Formats: sequence, C-alpha cells, structure tokens
Amino acid sequence: MVAGDVNSWNDTAFNVAYYYRVRATNANGDGALSSKVTPVAIVVQPAQSPCKLPGVLVVTDPSGDATDKLGSHDVQSVSVAEPYQTDGSQKLFFTLKVGSLSPAATPNTSWKVLFKGPDGVTHFVEMNTFTPGSVKYNYGHIEVDATTGVNNNVDDGAADPLSTYTADGTITLVISNDKVGNPGAGKSLVAIAGEVRLLVGATAGLLISADTTGAGSYQVAGNESCAPKPTAPTGLTATNSSRGVVTLTWSDNSNNETSFLIERSTSVDSGYVQIGSVGSNGTSYFDSAVVRKTTYYYRVRAANGTIRSIYSNVASANVKK
Repeated sequence: MVAGDVNSWNDTAFNVAYYYRVRATNANGDGALSSKVTPVAIVVQPAQSPCKLPGVLVVTDPSGDATDKLGSHDVQSVSVAEPYQTDGSQKLFFTLKVGSLSPAATPNTSWKVLFKGPDGVTHFVEMNTFTPGSVKYNYGHIEVDATTGVNNNVDDGAADPLSTYTADGTITLVISNDKVGNPGAGKSLVAIAGEVRLLVGATAGLLISADTTGAGSYQVAGNESCAPKPTAPTGLTATNSSRGVVTLTWSDNSNNETSFLIERSTSVDSGYVQIGSVGSNGTSYFDSAVVRKTTYYYRVRAANGTIRSIYSNVASANVKK
C-alpha cells in the first residue's frame, strides 16, 4: 500500500514472474481493480567504444531493401573504430555489415564506405570482386567533373592489409589516416554512408546501385586514446642521498609507457603535486628542491599520453642534510 497521490511503486523483491494490478482505496471502501500487467524486460545495450571492433555505430539501414534482395547486397549498418596500434600508427576501421557473405562474396560487386573528412574531400574505402576469383581492398576519393557535374570515383591505391571480411557479412575496411586527409583527434567525419554497387556486363565503370544507406557522422578519437593502461611501477624508495637531494628509484613494470610522473607532498594522505617526470624506461629521479628538517612523501605512476597507471607505493624521506 502507498499513500494518496502516489502513482508509482518499485518492487525489488522478486525472483519469479509476477503479474500486477492496482486499485484505489479510502475510508469508504475499495475502487475497481486496474487491468493486469506483467513487467517488460529492459534490454541494456552494450556500451559502444571506438577502441573495440566494430566500434561506434554511425549508420543503420533496414534489412531486406537491396534491389535484388540478396543478403550479400543488403547493407545493415556502418560502424567506426580506432583500436590502439602498437606501432603508434593512426588508422580508421570501418565495419560495413551486410546480410551475409556465405559461402563467398558475390562477384562483380563493390562494397564501399564513403565519408567527407575535415579536408572537405569525399573519401572512400572499398572491397570489390571485379577481378574474377579475387577480393581487393582499395581506397580513393570522389572528384566532380567540372563539365558534366558527374561524381567520378578515383582509386588512390590499396587499403590497409588489415582489411578483411567474414561469412556472416562483416566487412572490415581499414585505412591509415594520412591516406584520407589525415583527420586528427577531435575532428569529425561527416556524410558517412555505406553502399553496394554491381558491375553491369563487361563495361568497366558501369555500376548500378543495389543498396545505399543514409548518412552519419563520427568524431575522431585517435588510436592512442585506446592505448591500454600502463602497469604501475613498484618498489619506490626515497633516500636523502646528498646535501639538498632526495633520490627516488622504482621498478618499471610497464611495456607501453611514454613517461613516469613523480608527485610529492609533505603529508602522507593528501596534497600531492607533480614535481617532475622522466621518459619511458626511467627508474630514477633526483629531487633537488627540498628543505632540510622536512619529511617528504613521494609516489610515481606510469603514463601513456593522457592514460595513467595507478600509483606506486608511497615512499618517504626525512631531509637531514
């Protein structure tokens, strides 16, 4: 029972399927019962991340709308990802999902993702089967013929070797940022769309559309933003090694840090301020900005760009000389 003028109630003590109905009551008796309802399950969708394929969903398209009704020509979605690259390279991963590519990709077909970069150029990445018995991955851009106004596809070369497809209809098209205008972190890709086109007859370049999506957009995160968190340093020690100097040493446990950040405080529990840093693989630091008869507390953490590890243990040194 709930008080008057209340129109909601949460049931947190159930472990079987219940049905519910409600009625109002006052000193004069009970009202009519409401209709019976059963709870509707709320499906929580997994969070989308640019760090893991297929990435951030930017375009969806209805199933079954390919002109020839083939699953291999039926675009369902386009997603964008930027998983971390251990060599430091910047790459865009476009996932174009179609109904199916089983048992094989259909011949004389182009599966393409188009987008306009910050450079104002419309770029594309493509998988095609125009060569008999071969699947190729290309990239290029669109040029508008000044006389006719027709959009022409200009192939600029082979896409990244990481490009691939699977029988379930997942096409992964990978391209280095510097091949498509070099869009940096914080910049936007707009007019992102997927399309499937079919080569008609033996005439090169004569293509008809089988399915085309609407347009979406994506803000570039930068592959380095997806770097795994470095492992924290351990075994930090602090020693008043010489006059006016505290020497710090620690163990480097990370294989992907770009620096170590050193923090200091005069209180063990709070007030830490970064006082310096050393480069990757560093295991020591000399603090020469100390005052005699003062106890200092130190902690260190590894960093990879803006990504930080947890802190090391806290070490202290009482400056006596």
